[in-house]
Amino acid sequence: MSSMNYVPQIIVYLTLTMCYIPVLAHSGKITWSDQRISLDVQQGNTVIKQLDFSVKNKVEQAYIDVTPSINGVASIIPQQFEVLLPGITYTVQLVIEPATQIGMHAGTVHVRNKNSTIPDTLKVKINITEDNSDDGYVSLGKVSLTGVDLSRFNSTSDTIGFSLTDAIYSNQVQIYHQGWPVSDTDVTIDSNMVIMEPRLVSGKNEIILVANDTEGKLIYEEFILWAGNRTLQGYVIDENYNLVQDATVVIKLGDDQTVTNDIISSDGYFSFDNLPSRTVTSRIYSYQFKDGISSR
Repeated sequence: MSSMNYVPQIIVYLTLTMCYIPVLAHSGKITWSDQRISLDVQQGNTVIKQLDFSVKNKVEQAYIDVTPSINGVASIIPQQFEVLLPGITYTVQLVIEPATQIGMHAGTVHVRNKNSTIPDTLKVKINITEDNSDDGYVSLGKVSLTGVDLSRFNSTSDTIGFSLTDAIYSNQVQIYHQGWPVSDTDVTIDSNMVIMEPRLVSGKNEIILVANDTEGKLIYEEFILWAGNRTLQGYVIDENYNLVQDATVVIKLGDDQTVTNDIISSDGYFSFDNLPSRTVTSRIYSYQFKDGISSR
């Protein structure tokens, strides 16, 4: 009788447990209209490239910026959005600065959500080349202001016009007020005129116009305007306290003596409007007596 070897069977029961691995979605997926941007720019030219993008999810306190590698070469206007919402196409301007050094500059445009950077960036390459053209890169156009006066006191409610002769504006125009870009909604562009809605503040106003003409040449102008909303009133009297008629009263700004205003008094009375909260000097001229100077 032969013996049989039994091999014991071992049955193992496996219990499968479903394991969920969380996948964290970023708060704002960015879709750019272009996957990458490559620009060739002659040194000294200002080039403005429109960038369109949208978001998949709501993004609050968004800040659009460039990486340090192209900071100083290019900038974004506008940079801040209170909120970005899905289903809306947003537009910013990539501005290539006119005083950029020659060479290749590479970096990205990115969106920050508070303290975090959304990883969907736009790759940018900017090749700055030397300008070898005979006619240069600066427009022959001449810009003059309308609606305001560089040598007078202006109202804070004045609308400013930038009239252009000997050239035509392209649609690449940016105005800066006190160092901050003016919103496109406050600027109207025509072929020979750019209008900025009232935004002057009381005191000194520094305004910069950066634009290209239709030949791609640079238009760059800086202006200083003085404005205010105060009024100076008074009477001109002689040594016997009699009102002096038809006296000429001239006031000058203490900060800038080239800013003046003058008026001929009516029945001895005079009034100046649109003055800032600064020191002004006054001089009075009349055939009845010697002129005098006072400060207010």
